[in-house]
Amino acid sequence: MPSKATRQTDEQTGIGSTNIKIFKDKFGIKYKPISREEFGRLGKRIISNKICAIHLHDGKAYFTTFTSKSDTVYVVNMKEDGTQLNALFQAKTLVVYDLFKFLEGADGSISPDRIKMDLQLLLWHCRTNSFENGKRTIMELWDQFDVKKCYIFKALRGESEIAKCLAIIKLYSHVVNTKKFVLESELNFLERFDVGYVIRLYEMSKKGLPVCPIRTAELRSILKTTLKQCKINFDLISEPLKWRRKLDLTTIGDQKTYAFKILKIETKSSSNSLTNEILDQFRAKHPSLGLIADHRKLSKALKDLNLIDSYRNKTTDRVRSNINYLNLTGRTTMDDPPLQMVQNPFSVQLPSEDGEIKIAIRSIFGSENDLVAGDYSQLELRILADLSKENGLIQAFNESNTDPFTKIGCKWLNKNEISKTERKQIKEMCYGIIYGMGPKSLGIKIGKSESEAEKMMNDFKDSYPKMAQFLVKTITESEQNKFCKTLSGRRRYLVDDDRGLSRRGERVSVNTTIQGTAADLVKAATVRIYEKIESMKTVKKKTEDGKEEIIPKPFLIHQLHDELIYESPPEYTSKLKAIMQDGMENAFKRSQWSFDVKFKVKIRSAKSWDQLDV
Repeated sequence: MPSKATRQTDEQTGIGSTNIKIFKDKFGIKYKPISREEFGRLGKRIISNKICAIHLHDGKAYFTTFTSKSDTVYVVNMKEDGTQLNALFQAKTLVVYDLFKFLEGADGSISPDRIKMDLQLLLWHCRTNSFENGKRTIMELWDQFDVKKCYIFKALRGESEIAKCLAIIKLYSHVVNTKKFVLESELNFLERFDVGYVIRLYEMSKKGLPVCPIRTAELRSILKTTLKQCKINFDLISEPLKWRRKLDLTTIGDQKTYAFKILKIETKSSSNSLTNEILDQFRAKHPSLGLIADHRKLSKALKDLNLIDSYRNKTTDRVRSNINYLNLTGRTTMDDPPLQMVQNPFSVQLPSEDGEIKIAIRSIFGSENDLVAGDYSQLELRILADLSKENGLIQAFNESNTDPFTKIGCKWLNKNEISKTERKQIKEMCYGIIYGMGPKSLGIKIGKSESEAEKMMNDFKDSYPKMAQFLVKTITESEQNKFCKTLSGRRRYLVDDDRGLSRRGERVSVNTTIQGTAADLVKAATVRIYEKIESMKTVKKKTEDGKEEIIPKPFLIHQLHDELIYESPPEYTSKLKAIMQDGMENAFKRSQWSFDVKFKVKIRSAKSWDQLDV
């Protein structure tokens, strides 16, 4: 029964010639709950429409079509009629809002391949990463044509799921028809790569990373024992010290007291921070500082291990993260647990008979299948070289038999060879340019004073003038347009007034342009690899009872920024490696974008994640 806020009326639905009873909600928006019988009867008429919008909320599916005759929203109970949705929604364009949540709500009722566009992705591409916070973009769109504004206002405030469904179809149709906010090339990228990428992320989150509980327990025991030994060694160090009190070298405050006031170490940094880089810098002269650095790594490793294990599904022995793909830079992040932040394998050297101890949190991830990883080499720097058209940098990255940082350093320093220290400084400086690092931060990274680091940065930019010009041009255009954009055209707005860009805004404009373009490339690669995997010929094996069984194809289980990791039955691994090599290195081949720089990808396979790093 309709509530007091609704009233019954007879109106043309716009999806056929049949008049059916519809209602209006308290905002005046027409809707019609559909029974199982009506569901089947209306199906063919809905399929005939070019565009159909669907929104899932609280076990109900709200859907509507774009016609000039009516603005009616239909409501279906997913629990009762969800099995018919996949057969029903075969419209040429199926539009949703928040594709990830939509797929979770559909839970297999609707094939992901039916999704044409996600309005959330569309708005994120234009200006913002949130439907609720994107009022300026939406109102700019909404003002372009004459409709009842209550639709969008109520959708923004979340007061009416019916309004939100109608807003989806109206906004999408307007954006596509006017081409004002999204160019056709951008829309093509959104439809194929952005939408396809989110679907792959959803499937990845459903699978999760395989975790070995036995290896987890073994590693936890090693970490606890090693940390106890560290504490014993700390006590041996602090006991003979003539200080006002006994120091606890497991705490940051006492570590600083020990380093700066007792050992009196001097750094070129003006701050009193005691970073791991500083500790490692003085490890040879003061082994006790190396011990402090090791204790920090061990403590973090144990904390991370316990956190990951707390999220492990005890039935499947897999870990799933929450995935956020609407970040401002365009890169995908994960939390709860943050699987992208798992430490690389490291070793600690304790002054005991145990000697060196190797710690690899990544060793807990693995299964009987192969893990196959594809990792871009210097992806962001290669994009910087290409976007700036700096021939010296492009050449350095395109010569396959030469280390690019050595090549860049030799040219800059006018040497035939450079030392390992100089190579490290070159590398830090290159990445510092992308991340907008200032002389002070760079100086700490490479062990130089702020003035020395500033001189190095200026000299480096003078050696590569086109790169320096690109940085200035990117900042200038971002200030004029009030936004920066990636290769696919996705915008990130930086200023809301005429004051211009702040120093942070300048860093963000360069960083987003490069990192966001790198994210575009990874998205395209992920979709291309999936398409190739789908076209692979299936492999069968005989079971113990002599029957044939299809072996599942490889699937994506993790993304680590510029690295993709797949789980693959051994029978597919060789073919998968070739697919990944081609898909990642040629992600934008045969598209409107072309690159002068070559993208180098390292492919390797192993049974556990830590072995991929060997």
